[in-house]
Amino acid sequence: MRWSTVGLCVGLSGCGPDAADVKDASTSGSADAAGTTTDTGSTGGSSPTTGEPTSASTTTTGADASTGEIEECVEGTWEGTVSAGFEFVAFDDCDAVETWWFEGGWDACSAPLWVRVEGRLCGPGRYGHLGQWQYELRGEIVEGPCEGTCGAPTRCADFEALCPSFDCDPLVQDCPVAERCVPYATEGGPPWEGTRCVPLVDPAQAIGAACTSTAPWQDDCVAEAFCQADETGTGTCMPLCNAFVGERCDVGVCTLCGTIGKGLFVGVCGEDGIVC
Repeated sequence: MRWSTVGLCVGLSGCGPDAADVKDASTSGSADAAGTTTDTGSTGGSSPTTGEPTSASTTTTGADASTGEIEECVEGTWEGTVSAGFEFVAFDDCDAVETWWFEGGWDACSAPLWVRVEGRLCGPGRYGHLGQWQYELRGEIVEGPCEGTCGAPTRCADFEALCPSFDCDPLVQDCPVAERCVPYATEGGPPWEGTRCVPLVDPAQAIGAACTSTAPWQDDCVAEAFCQADETGTGTCMPLCNAFVGERCDVGVCTLCGTIGKGLFVGVCGEDGIVC
């Protein structure tokens, strides 16, 4: 699947609504005072699984002031993958092998997830952040999200399971009072998928104090520590460290607890090889 952070189609020929689906406003339909023309006289469309528009209703909304091109919208159903990043949400169409700006209830998941969308594909024009996108898909997700690629979606679930969130930074501990920031995973253990704020156990044990752990990051230590425990679940609260910058620890070495995305290289000071 082709990916582009600017989301531009490859040339204007064949980009966006197909000519067979977009009718000339001068031959059918009626125009209102604002110059918007709706064609409702054509019939039928392709299967939703092909990515081709399924509705024959096409609307011409007027010329783009910057390009002079006429924006046209075609109703349909599209299959593709959606990704999000800094000030962009992109839909990679499976059938057209093009990337469009997506406007339709996305939870800003950075990993590409498969979806099927019902809505309107509009363009050419200037869409999204700084108008860098020539086409925009406006619609509703009717199937998905799922992991996998075009034509082969695999694991389907909700956004929380497929796209874990990063609510806080364990090295900064920026949670509200009486909470701590810890890594988490949908399976309950590493590899870690995100971070979240959880309540501190009261009383919380200080760094260097004895602690009890029921699972990694489920212990009674203060926010800035991790319970380095043995197989019985008892151990010592050890300070957190930043393994990426090689932060030095007063006690032991800084052991990386696995990359937790977003560049969070959380480690624990203690014995080399600790599982955290």
